[in-house]
Amino acid sequence: MNKNYWIDFWAKTSAFFLTLLIHGGIVALLVLLQIYLDTPTPKEHGMQVEYGKTEIGFNIEEIPIETVTEADLSEIVAAEKALKDELQEIVKKKEQKKETKKETKKETKKEQKTENNNTQQKDPQKEEKKNDDNNKKGAYYSYGGIGASLSLTGWDWEAPPEINEQSNEQGKLAFQVLVDNRGYVIEVTTIERSVSPSLERYYKNEIQKLRFYPTDPTATLPEVSKGIIVFKIRMK
Repeated sequence: MNKNYWIDFWAKTSAFFLTLLIHGGIVALLVLLQIYLDTPTPKEHGMQVEYGKTEIGFNIEEIPIETVTEADLSEIVAAEKALKDELQEIVKKKEQKKETKKETKKETKKEQKTENNNTQQKDPQKEEKKNDDNNKKGAYYSYGGIGASLSLTGWDWEAPPEINEQSNEQGKLAFQVLVDNRGYVIEVTTIERSVSPSLERYYKNEIQKLRFYPTDPTATLPEVSKGIIVFKIRMK
């Protein structure tokens, strides 16, 4: 009984290991087959690297490498220097433009200041005209002991009023006169009198006969000008 037991045991054990070995071999063959199938062949799989835009690649080792010579370096240095000089010239022109603007501005201010000073200074022609006007305003006429003066800006009489030679009075007469832009008297008003009314009426009538002319024909005269005529009467 014991002998048969061991024989049977070893038979079963051998069958087990044999079965296990067979299955292990099958599994190994399947793994190897799978690896073989998954491995790409050079002709059918993989990646092809090409340089450039053509479909035909080339060996990178065949790309030529240019050699930089001293002449090339000199050209590069010269180009850099030319560019630098050009930039400096541009900056210099901008600075000169700024300086020119400053100088122009200074000259403009100086000219304006000089013009203002000249404007403030007395104009000889205006001074001469002013003096002439003052002389005209103070135009004085004397005859037979009677003096007549006119103060009328911009006007002078064509002829002084007639003097009353028959009068033996002494005194003063002052009249305010209004003259239109044609030189005609439009109104006479007594503002001072120290003589008789008859003598006053006489000179008032004489003033109304007067005709005036402008001292400056080019001047623009007002519609009405106001002035004063004074008579100083002394006994003969």
